[in-house]
Amino acid sequence: MRIFTALLALLSALVVLAGSYWLVFLFDSTGSSTDQVAHLTGAFNQVESRHAQELSFEDAIVGDGLKEGDVIRTGMRSRAVVSYLAGLTLNVDPTSMVVITSPSIDEEGLAVQEVRVESGTVSGDISGGRRVVRILDAQGQVAARLISNTEGSERLRYRFRRSQDGQAEVSILSGSADVDTGGETLRVKAGQAVSLPAAGPAQVKALPPYPRSLRPGVDERITPTAAEPKVQLGWEAVPGVESYRVQVARGFGFTDLATDATVDGTTYSIAPDAAGSWFWRVASIDAEGRQGEYGFVRRFFLTEVYKAGGAPPPVVEESAPEETEEIVEEELATEEEFDLKGQVLGKGLARQAEGKGSFKPISGKVKLSAKDVLKATQATGLKLGKGAVLGAQADSQMVLARAGNKGGRRVVVVELQSGEITADLSGSSSSMASVVVESRGTRVSIDGTGDQGTSARAERLPDGLRVISERGTVRVRSGGMTEEVPAGFAVLVPSNGAPGARVAIPAPPIPRTPDNSATFMTLDSPPAVDFEWSPVPEASGYQLVISFDPDGTAPVYAQMHDKIRYANRGLRPGKYYWTVRAVSPEGVRGRPGPTYNFSILKDNKPPKVTISSPGDGLTVDTAKVTVKGQTEAGAKVKINGRELSVQDNGQFSTDVNLTPGLNQIVIEAVDPANNVTFKNLKVRREGP
Repeated sequence: MRIFTALLALLSALVVLAGSYWLVFLFDSTGSSTDQVAHLTGAFNQVESRHAQELSFEDAIVGDGLKEGDVIRTGMRSRAVVSYLAGLTLNVDPTSMVVITSPSIDEEGLAVQEVRVESGTVSGDISGGRRVVRILDAQGQVAARLISNTEGSERLRYRFRRSQDGQAEVSILSGSADVDTGGETLRVKAGQAVSLPAAGPAQVKALPPYPRSLRPGVDERITPTAAEPKVQLGWEAVPGVESYRVQVARGFGFTDLATDATVDGTTYSIAPDAAGSWFWRVASIDAEGRQGEYGFVRRFFLTEVYKAGGAPPPVVEESAPEETEEIVEEELATEEEFDLKGQVLGKGLARQAEGKGSFKPISGKVKLSAKDVLKATQATGLKLGKGAVLGAQADSQMVLARAGNKGGRRVVVVELQSGEITADLSGSSSSMASVVVESRGTRVSIDGTGDQGTSARAERLPDGLRVISERGTVRVRSGGMTEEVPAGFAVLVPSNGAPGARVAIPAPPIPRTPDNSATFMTLDSPPAVDFEWSPVPEASGYQLVISFDPDGTAPVYAQMHDKIRYANRGLRPGKYYWTVRAVSPEGVRGRPGPTYNFSILKDNKPPKVTISSPGDGLTVDTAKVTVKGQTEAGAKVKINGRELSVQDNGQFSTDVNLTPGLNQIVIEAVDPANNVTFKNLKVRREGP
């Protein structure tokens, strides 16, 4: 009975798949169906994945590799970001589902990257130049071709929507494109959409305009009362519009949605569950269900959460301190009892004992004291017991201010004086309960709780502090306000001011070359190592880090790049690790992409060359002779100065023309390390 039920479920899934539209994006690379073709680089709220040949979904994990047939599904108020190795980044809207497919070659010889949209909405953009998007129907026939008309730095932003009844529509949000539906070509501009009916001609229609937001006012501070316990959102009516889509989120990027609702009127009430900054926006929906662009984002500040039957506790600095704060302020060890031990990771860390005297380099195991000043001359780290690492970027300086205990686990408070530091706590298993960073009147609490723990960065700027959460949730207190920063977001805190708006940090780039565990051979001079990674939309640059260790605490190269390629010619023999971060136009570095490794090996052994024919000293009566042989894999072969095509296993074969009399044939093999082997053959040709 169980087998029959499973087969029935599988058959139902196949029937659903048969009715899908395919969204096809053209690129210049291909891949194998057994290899990873994409990564999940963003998952907000309820995002699930299902691996190929499996029937059940499970919670998706950011960073997971995606292969042919894998499925990503988003729930209500949820979003996902899929980054393909070919460079495409796909944003998956709430209540949508996409199936991952491998690259292939079409009938015109073009490489294509396929994305199959089962239901819902996806969006993306195309950089300047003529690029093509194809939409296929369930029978594999071309329903439409979308050809970008953007130039220079202009980007084509588009949205593809597939409704539950199978209707499909392409909207142009910025730029313009020619849409070829097979029978005609339509010019579609920003603010327009073209429907793709199963039968009949396609139609271009205008997207409904967005409504003007009325209340709350821009950056209005709201205190709920018994008379008005909820926040009232309002906007102007748009003629001809039947409904509106309202979204409310804690961050400006709207990836952590608290509300995603469709309403008929021009007002909507919400009851936020936390004090602090909130963002909202609204879009129009016409009678045919066609949604326009969202209007301008508005922000308001909720000073407190209303609780019926009693006065709400204001979220201010003077409120009752949390347990960590009590420990930090009241139960800290004295300077003589500070007793903080650590293990220096890598090099480049110096200490000024108790803030006196000169800085002296430290390494290995160290015992630290209160008021010790630590300065990093390069990216380095300090392991503070099990599952706890305090990292520092080059030119960073901090003071170990105070320390204490919380439930038998350590708590340390550091004062950031310059640069950027990172705290990475593995979770409840970490020996460190909290790392508290203080700077310019701001306190950042990074707690080692839960299964995944917390990882966050604090960067001191001339006018404040930037806090970036990479994993877990970070609490930021400043200016009488407390703001929680979830994973994937950053906030800018002015000196002694309230935390600013939360913004999403860039998605991590995916390494392309060199391949993971690649090997380069060298004789004397450093080999050519070409680095390339996938582009990240809206990124203004990238930070490439090459290190001797996987944690990046022993870097040999850490530089910014405005392109996705870099050629290095200065690495000596050894094993290296490399990763890339995207950087936003505001200078916010995102999470690092996957860490790949490669090795450079010294090779002074010439390649072996074996000639199977002809034999040395052979006499023939023909005008040419076939030279066959084998050398090591990866070597280049020349015969009489002409380079040959060598098979992957090192075999080669070519015809050599002969002149009457004695002929000398010179075979030259050069391996990847530039070691050279020569072979000389003599062949005599008789006759004219």
